[in-house]
Amino acid sequence: MADIFDEINEELKQDRMSALWARYGKYLIAVAGLVIAVVVFTQTYKQWQASQNEQAAETFYQAMMGDDAAAAFEVGRDDLTEGYQMLAEFKIASDKANSGDKQAAEELYLALSKNDDIAPLYRDLALLLAAMNVPDSRTADDIIAMLVPLTQGSGPFQGLALEAAAGADVQAGRIEAAKEKLGQIEQLADISAPLRQRSVELKKILGER
Repeated sequence: MADIFDEINEELKQDRMSALWARYGKYLIAVAGLVIAVVVFTQTYKQWQASQNEQAAETFYQAMMGDDAAAAFEVGRDDLTEGYQMLAEFKIASDKANSGDKQAAEELYLALSKNDDIAPLYRDLALLLAAMNVPDSRTADDIIAMLVPLTQGSGPFQGLALEAAAGADVQAGRIEAAKEKLGQIEQLADISAPLRQRSVELKKILGER
């Protein structure tokens, strides 16, 4: 008799499983398919990304080794990943500045400083370099105003920005203003020893004027 009840229970279980599968089986299959698709996509994307990074690194290296890196970057910029594109743009701006085209250099550096897709550290560096490579048409006040986000901030380039702003003040004949900015450099805790030494020496020189 017990065997009969066991068989009945087993058949009931099978019936319930069949009913549940009929009702929810298609959803389970869909979820399983989605999981597999996500895994496949993730792995494929990682492989593609690695391939893109390798290709970008090779393109960047070949451009840097060429006779005219800036020209090579301008042609092959779209083949670079975001990080290498940023480095390429810094290189193009640097070459423009070194060749005397300060207008183009300033524009490129300013564009980098406003690019929200790159880290704040690099945006600040670009702004500092823009102020240090302005064309002759820029006044001392233009340079100081450009540097305000750095001189009044607390980032790693604050000391260098204050030094550049002090230099602009000296150009404009504002010696006391320059000495004040150099004094602010000395009060900064996290600056390099050479920068601190330069600020002290420049203050002494300006104090003799």
